[in-house]
Amino acid sequence: MRKWLFLLAAVLLLGISVYAFVGTGKTELSVRTTKEENRVRKDFVDSDGNVTLSPEKKYATLIRTYEGKNPVLDEYLDEEGKPAVLPDGYSQVRREYEADGEHSVITFLDASGNVTETVYGYTSIHRVNSENERVDMYYRGDTQVTGKEGAYGVRRVYSDGVLIRLEYLNRDGGLMNGEKGYARIEISHSASGERRLLYDENGEAVTGRRQQYGVEYEDGEKYYLDEKGEKTFRPDLFLYSHPVVVMLIGAVLMIAAAFLKGKLRFLFLGAYLLFVFYMTFGTRNSGDDRICMDIFWSYRQFFSDPEARRQILCNIWLFVPLGAFFSRWKKPWWLLPVLLSVMIEAVQYLTGRGFCDIDDVVSNSLGTLVGLLVGLALQKFNGHEGPE
Repeated sequence: MRKWLFLLAAVLLLGISVYAFVGTGKTELSVRTTKEENRVRKDFVDSDGNVTLSPEKKYATLIRTYEGKNPVLDEYLDEEGKPAVLPDGYSQVRREYEADGEHSVITFLDASGNVTETVYGYTSIHRVNSENERVDMYYRGDTQVTGKEGAYGVRRVYSDGVLIRLEYLNRDGGLMNGEKGYARIEISHSASGERRLLYDENGEAVTGRRQQYGVEYEDGEKYYLDEKGEKTFRPDLFLYSHPVVVMLIGAVLMIAAAFLKGKLRFLFLGAYLLFVFYMTFGTRNSGDDRICMDIFWSYRQFFSDPEARRQILCNIWLFVPLGAFFSRWKKPWWLLPVLLSVMIEAVQYLTGRGFCDIDDVVSNSLGTLVGLLVGLALQKFNGHEGPE
């Protein structure tokens, strides 16, 4: 009976993976707009006309209040009409304008209308609009602070209404390298997509957090660029962009890990550990340390956020072969992959190579457990008595 339960765990993981990997497209929702005096209400609705939470926007309804032509208040609601807390940590946005029409202050509010701090540490954005530029500076109260890019502000430059440059700013409005290691992004557009190249505050080409000099989006595909601006093949990007391949490779390696014998087992372990280190460290530059200790935050978004599903399942499958490998050992050596996951997250925090996230440890541990259970079941089907 136990072997069937173990295999059921494998089938369940495969089913969830198919749902997460294949069903990651955008939800087909339409927008229903109604106007009443100085308010405009926009609802995301399904094919039956029911107000539905948008997985991409994280809200179901936006109510925007105007004074003249200027929007002054945005209120975000869920499908039940209750205040929705957006991922950045606010439920309302208030806009105040100066007489010149170019300067404005955008303040973030909670569900009760009180000023609240976003997850990035600022409470307001001071914005200056000109013909071809928009400058946003971050504030907490009256104090300048850094935003999510690790800079005090962002300048966006447009040409004929199309964004062509992003610049990260210091307190005085000059260029500074953000937390990802670059100060400027040059953006060019084509019929098939766009290209983004990275530069530091001195105008030199630099790499981002994943050691790429730029990114090109072409026909729905994402490519990393080398120093010459040419496309380069990266296994990590390929696997993340083709998650079904992750699932298939993980399943094959899980079976192999459960049955390999002698020196082949340890050659497999050494090679796979090198692969894990490559995926978690080898493709990333060091930078500012970042950490998230909000356990299960990504799991709470599993059914509403396609990218959260993808990230969770990729982290689970990464450790499934390790669990299968240790399924043949009597002693609890299967705890080693869990300790390895903790070590990886700690090193990522200390070096800034990646994002230290407690949910990654949870996902890696689940992968180890699934691999362990399926490995035991496969051995029983093969006539093996159990762990050595």
